[in-house]
Amino acid sequence: MTRIPTELWAQIIEFLPRADQRTCLLVSRMFHDLAISHLFAQVFVHFGLWTPQCDSRFPGESMTTEEREEMQRINSISWNVLRHISRNPSFASLVKKITVRAYSASEDSVWEQRMHYTLPAATELMLFARALRMSRRGTRSAS
Repeated sequence: MTRIPTELWAQIIEFLPRADQRTCLLVSRMFHDLAISHLFAQVFVHFGLWTPQCDSRFPGESMTTEEREEMQRINSISWNVLRHISRNPSFASLVKKITVRAYSASEDSVWEQRMHYTLPAATELMLFARALRMSRRGTRSAS
């Protein structure tokens, strides 16, 4: 049986769906190293919670308990990803693009403080994009 060259495996993994790329992390050291560079080249982080119901709420109407819990879960995952980028130089070197999707009913942007520490650590970063969406009480939509 002939062995498939590593370069060919890298091209195959590049075109796999993300779920299958994640599975490759567990197959072998070689597959892990090939898949991780594709999986984390583009990182999405989310702060806040946006649902279609958010835009239809009246000013002052608050989130449900489930929405608040989901927002905390999403924020926690995002903080952990950004912390890992800022503290692990070898992981940070894999990141080529960071997209921040923030939804907030207020002007304060706590996520910007975390980005202050994360961006310098991502030495291979080629693109940073952010999408801001505010409730009807605000006016910011994207930048």
